[in-house]
Amino acid sequence: MDRGNAAGDELNGFLGLGGDPAATQAAFNTYLNSTGYQFNRQQGLDAVNQSKASQGLFNSGSTLQALDNYATGEANQYGQQYAGDLAGVANTGEGAVNALTGAATNNANAQSSNNNSAATVAANAGLASAAQTNGLIGNAFTLAGTLRGATSFGGGSGSGGGGSLNPTPGG
Repeated sequence: MDRGNAAGDELNGFLGLGGDPAATQAAFNTYLNSTGYQFNRQQGLDAVNQSKASQGLFNSGSTLQALDNYATGEANQYGQQYAGDLAGVANTGEGAVNALTGAATNNANAQSSNNNSAATVAANAGLASAAQTNGLIGNAFTLAGTLRGATSFGGGSGSGGGGSLNPTPGG
């Protein structure tokens, strides 16, 4: 990511983006002093000079024009390659950021899913416990009614108070 950011900054400077003239000049100097550019430029200029010298035109206007044309073409071609190389490194850094972001998102989603599952299990356990408690209470009332002679809570007929849980004394 750091190299991608550095390449992106260098590319912005090389292209004159960002509004910082010092960064633009520094990026251009880095380009001019790069090994590939200097080697290719010098080889081409030497080839033009040798060709013109062999024609007897070493110090002519024709030679100067050929040198200028070669240098301009070389600068353009190598500049495009240099910008492409910087963009490749910047894209690699961007890919690293995206990969880390994706991993973090996946992790957050997994944790959220796990938390939701745990909450569902806890809620279901609470509901089951409440249902058991309600069942026990219902059974207790049924038992109490049966012991008092009723067939169910609050109803039925029988001896000893008519099935009520609150019998009257002596009755």
